[in-house]
Amino acid sequence: MVGAVVRGLVGPLLPLLLAGSIGPALAEPAPLEQLERLERELEASRQRLAEQQSRIQAELADQQRLADELAALRARITGSPLPEAPATAPATASAPASGAPPAVSYTPGAGFSLRSGDSLLRIWAEAKLLGFSSNRYVFNPGQPLVVGPKDPDPSYDLTAQQSTVGAAFQGPRWGSWTPGAYALFTLQDNILAEGYGFTPVVFYGDLSSSGWRIAAGQQFDLFAPRDPDNLPSGKLATTGNPGAYRPQLRLERRDALGSGGESLLQLGLSSPITTALPNSFDFDRLPEQKLVEDNGWPNVEGRLSFGFGAPAERAGGRQLRPLELGVSGVVGQLRVFDKIRLTDPITLKADRSVVNVWGAALDGRLALGRHLSLSGELYSGQALGEYMAGILQTFNRRTNQAVPTSGGWAQLGAAINDQLRVNAGYGIDTADDTGRFGLTLNSTAFANLIWDVNPWLQLGLEANYKLTNYDRFGDKDAWVVISQLLLKL
Repeated sequence: MVGAVVRGLVGPLLPLLLAGSIGPALAEPAPLEQLERLERELEASRQRLAEQQSRIQAELADQQRLADELAALRARITGSPLPEAPATAPATASAPASGAPPAVSYTPGAGFSLRSGDSLLRIWAEAKLLGFSSNRYVFNPGQPLVVGPKDPDPSYDLTAQQSTVGAAFQGPRWGSWTPGAYALFTLQDNILAEGYGFTPVVFYGDLSSSGWRIAAGQQFDLFAPRDPDNLPSGKLATTGNPGAYRPQLRLERRDALGSGGESLLQLGLSSPITTALPNSFDFDRLPEQKLVEDNGWPNVEGRLSFGFGAPAERAGGRQLRPLELGVSGVVGQLRVFDKIRLTDPITLKADRSVVNVWGAALDGRLALGRHLSLSGELYSGQALGEYMAGILQTFNRRTNQAVPTSGGWAQLGAAINDQLRVNAGYGIDTADDTGRFGLTLNSTAFANLIWDVNPWLQLGLEANYKLTNYDRFGDKDAWVVISQLLLKL
């Protein structure tokens, strides 16, 4: 039949073709060929449309997931409840597939998100490999805090102790309150440990509602909370940057200010003893021990901070306010047992003293345009060894009196572009009346380069010049070069 149709169409034109006199209007393909071509083009168009619809649905799902995470984070920060999901019309047979996000999603560099109704759980991990090369022994090898007093002895250490695993939970509302939880684990047992462990740095639950927030569990200190941008997790601990983590009960109130600013008042009752330092009590050396413990009540910590202006996007995807200022403090007591004797458990007598703990700190950050920022912190107090200040010295070993301390740090940061950042800074910690063989000064000058290769890979290189002054040994200095390979899972 097709042949008959073709002959019927071509037959009348054959004389013209032979005469070479066919016109342009008749030089088109045969209808059968044209039909096949149109069918192929239509099918290809349908395939392209289906691919575009699939990409659109995937993009809509990704947008919805990001919107849900943003709403949960905003509710967590402001204390306001999550907004109700808008009602949608029932789907029809001709409607496209729903763009609802999957229950489980993964974002490279940010981890997994699991959503069920109003509940959201995020889980992430960071595998961090650090290399330390120094021209003199620095304690400890995986966390350079203090320059050792012995003669120069070059060393190189490689550690993955500062790798972390974290989780954040946003639960369904309970009346006007929104519950949540946060956990962060590290592979380092404590800041002075050279071995590995699986240790909770922070682990707490909270409730938030209309600017109020209550949190209970192990948390970072309210006293002097701002940190510089160093590669090691110690963040200039013992060299001008106080603050650790400990069990704490916290109450917060957040209020909006004009022009997009806000104020934040935080009060907390916390353990006088930090879990960031090891328990150094050794029964084999009982007569030489100096034991520090609480005196029967918690420390009181507080901080008042102000953010001036609305957050704006800066280079590198950072959200910074034009100016942030904060003032914080801590008061408490510690009980010191000195010259412990083997007969003390029998006689119930010991040489004990009570030292008063107090500290005051001022911190801030100034955004200098899109690429530059200036940040820092100043503090003063006494008996702040449990807060990583006073070069870890709480009391004079001879007099059992509190060690006065003061110091601070400053940093200039520059984001060259969205992937490359440079930071340079200096920190110093001083301690007075430390006693024989005490440390009186500890400082660090640093500069680093941080490269976010992609959302899940970060490389870094940092140089430190460290100076430690000993009461009996004088000044000891060291150069430390630190390299970093960070994988965000």
